[in-house]
Amino acid sequence: MWAVLAVSFVIGAVAGVAIAVTIVIGAWRLWTWVYYGVLVLLGLQILGVPLNLADALGLIASTYLPPAPLYWVAFAAGIVSIALFAWMLIALIRRGPWATRKALPV
Repeated sequence: MWAVLAVSFVIGAVAGVAIAVTIVIGAWRLWTWVYYGVLVLLGLQILGVPLNLADALGLIASTYLPPAPLYWVAFAAGIVSIALFAWMLIALIRRGPWATRKALPV
């Protein structure tokens, strides 16, 4: 049981680090597809905001109970995701993804 948990944790951690490294390198190299990928990941994270709020308020009874402040941290991260998603979507609509390669007029 614990071995499966440990292996799952390691696989999840490696996948998370790989995604983060790809995002950082893609942003540094100005890859347009990374912009869309981050936009999709932020959009998917928004779907968890209502669940995180319900967990934080104690409306959902689960067998796995992490400390209560972690529910509020997850909810706050979801709110930040909503703000970043909106900001990136507005930038995409106004300037397009090609604007990352051009200097904006001052």
